[in-house]
Amino acid sequence: MFCCATPATEAQAEGNQAAGGGAPAAAVVRAVLQELGHCSSPAVPQSWRPGGFLLGCLLTGLVAAFIYVRYQFSIRRFSRRHQQREAVQQLSQMDAQELRQVLGELNLPSWVQYPDFERVQWLDSIMKQLWPFAAQYVTSLAQETLPALLDESKPSWIRDVKLHRFDLGPVHPEPLSVKVYDEAESRTDEIIIEFDFVWAGQQNISFVVKPVPRAAAHAVTRLPVAQQLVDVLSNLVVIKAACERVTLNGRLRLTMRPLSPQLPLFGAVQVSFTEMPRFSFDMSALGGDVSILPGLENWMHGLVRDSLLQPLVLPEKYVIPFQEANGPEFERPRALLQVQVVEAKHVPRMDLLSRSDPYLQLFVRSKNKVKTQCIQHSSNPQWQETFNLLVHYPESQRLVAVLFDYDVFDRDDEIGRVEVPLRDLPRGQEVDEWYDVVPPHQEKPAAPRPHQGLLAGTAHAGQKAVGALIQPRNSKLLKPELWGRKKKKCRLHLKMTLHEILESTPEDSAHATPRNPAAPDLGRLSSSVRTALEGGVLCLRIARIETLVGKSWLLGGWKSRVKAHVSFAGQEKQTLSVKASGGQAAVDQELEFVLDGHNASQRGRVLGVTVVDTHWRNVAQGRVSVEFDKVKDARLWRATLDLQEVKQGRITLEAQWTPLLATAEVT
Repeated sequence: MFCCATPATEAQAEGNQAAGGGAPAAAVVRAVLQELGHCSSPAVPQSWRPGGFLLGCLLTGLVAAFIYVRYQFSIRRFSRRHQQREAVQQLSQMDAQELRQVLGELNLPSWVQYPDFERVQWLDSIMKQLWPFAAQYVTSLAQETLPALLDESKPSWIRDVKLHRFDLGPVHPEPLSVKVYDEAESRTDEIIIEFDFVWAGQQNISFVVKPVPRAAAHAVTRLPVAQQLVDVLSNLVVIKAACERVTLNGRLRLTMRPLSPQLPLFGAVQVSFTEMPRFSFDMSALGGDVSILPGLENWMHGLVRDSLLQPLVLPEKYVIPFQEANGPEFERPRALLQVQVVEAKHVPRMDLLSRSDPYLQLFVRSKNKVKTQCIQHSSNPQWQETFNLLVHYPESQRLVAVLFDYDVFDRDDEIGRVEVPLRDLPRGQEVDEWYDVVPPHQEKPAAPRPHQGLLAGTAHAGQKAVGALIQPRNSKLLKPELWGRKKKKCRLHLKMTLHEILESTPEDSAHATPRNPAAPDLGRLSSSVRTALEGGVLCLRIARIETLVGKSWLLGGWKSRVKAHVSFAGQEKQTLSVKASGGQAAVDQELEFVLDGHNASQRGRVLGVTVVDTHWRNVAQGRVSVEFDKVKDARLWRATLDLQEVKQGRITLEAQWTPLLATAEVT
C-alpha cells in the first residue's frame, strides 16, 4: 500500500521525527494518507474527452445490435425451412381425400386433379434404392463441370472461387406423380414420361472464395507494386462458404428417342424440365451468416438458375446416349419472336465514381443470346435495334432481357432483367410496352401468370398455393450492385411480335401449338421476318480433341483444361473448358448458330474453330477451318481434322444444317 510513497514523503517523515524528538505517529499517518489521496486521483490527460467514450459505446452497441438481429433472422429462417420440409413430408403422405380437406379443390396435386397423372409410391421406393448410386454419378459430373462454371460466372468482386466439397446428402428426390404420353400426344419414334417431384434434401456444397477483385489493382495504379500487393492480399483473404438444404420442385420430362429394334430399344434418354423449377437454399460463410460476404448469396442464386437449371429447361436437354448418335439433333422451332429494343429510362450507375455504360442481352434459349450496342455514359440510352429469336415452346418459354453495365477492367455488372412469358403475347400482333427492370435475383414475371404449386397443382397468383412454401430468399443486405441505385425505377421499352410457324409433317404437328386459321401467309409478313425465316440453324458438336501438344512445365504443363472457340458469320461462341488427360479431351458439347436468309445464301463462308488451353493462361493449341457450303449441301456432316499451326493434334466435329422453312409455312 506504500507503493505510492515518494522520496519527499519519506524525507518529511524523518524531518518530523528529528524536530519533534519522537513526534506523535498521527502526524506521520496524516502525511501518508495525504500522499495516498494524491496517488488515487491522478491528473486527467488533456486528450481524454467524454465524447470519445460515448462514441465507442454507441459503436459497440450498434455492432452488438446488428449481430443480434442477424442471429435472430438466421434462427427464423432456419425454423421456416424446417417447417417447409415437415409440411412437404406430411403432404406427400396424405391420400386424395385428406388433400382435398387441407388444400381445397384448386391447389390439388396433379395426380388428384388430373386423371392422366398417377401417384407412384412404388417409384419412390425404387428411387430410394437408386439414390446413392445416382448421387455418385451426379457428384462426379459436378466435379468435372462446376469448376469451369464457377470460374466463368464469378462476379467482378471475386478473384477466385474453388469447389471444396459436393455432397448431395442421403435424402432422395421424391416423385409425386407420373404421366406417360400416348401415341396421339407424341411422335411415333419416342416415348415421353413426365414426373412431378419435390426434393427437400440435406445437401452440403462448399466453396473456397477469394473475395478481393482483380480490379482493385487499377485503383492503386500510383503504387509501383500495385499488382503484387493485390496478389498477396488475395491469397490472405480466403473465405469458406457453403450452400446447404437445397429445396427443389418442378416437373421432369424423360424422352426415350429414337426407338430401335436393338437393345435397349431406344437410342438415348433426354432429360429436361418442362418449366423452370422453384428452388431455395441456405447460404453460410465461415460457418456463420452469409452477410459477412455481401453479394455471395445473390451470385449463387443466379449461378443455380442460369448455369445449372436453365440449360435443362425445354427445349434444352441433357442427353444420355445408349447407341451411337447420328449427329447433333436440332428441334425445329414453332415460332419466331421479333423484338425491337427501343430505349431504357433511369438506368442506375453501378460504380461509385462513373456513370453507366448500358447494353442489353436478349434470349429465349440460353444457347442463342444476342445483345445490343453499348451506349457510353448514359442513364437514358436509346438503341432502336431489332432482333429475331427462335421459339420452340411458346406456352412455356419466356423472353429474358438482361441489362448490363459494361466494365473495362473486369466482368460486366448486371443491372437487372425483364422476363416476359410468351404465352401472354397475342399471335401476329405487335405489343408495345414498358417494363420495370428488376434487380438481380429478385425477378418476377412481367405479367400475371399461373404458377405451379409444390405438388404441381395449378393455382393463380394471389391464391393460397402450396408452392408458396418454397420461396427463394431475396437478400437485401449490403448488395454491392445496389450501391449506385436511384430512387426512380429503371424501365425498359420493348416492341414484340410473335409469329407462329405452321408445321406440315404429322409427327411435328403433335408438338405444335394451336393454329390460327385466319393467320396471314408468308407474303403478308414484313421483309425482315421473311428474311429471318428463309434462313436456318447450324448445330455444331465438338465431340473430342486428341493428341494435343504438351505445354511447357513453366506454363502449367502438369495440368491442362481446354475449350473450343468458334467464330462463324459474325458470331463468336465457346464451349465450357474440360479437363484434358494425356493430350485427350472429351468435349461433347454443342453450339448453335442462327442465320437469316441473307447470311445463309452467301457462298464461301468459313467456320473457324480454335482449341485453347485455359489452365493458368490461355494458350492456342491449334485451329481448323470448315467450309459452310459442305455442311449445307450434306445437311449432316462429320469429320476428324488435323489441327493447323501446331505439330500435332486432331479434333472431331459434327455439324447439321436445318432450314427453318424446309417443312413449314408461316402464319
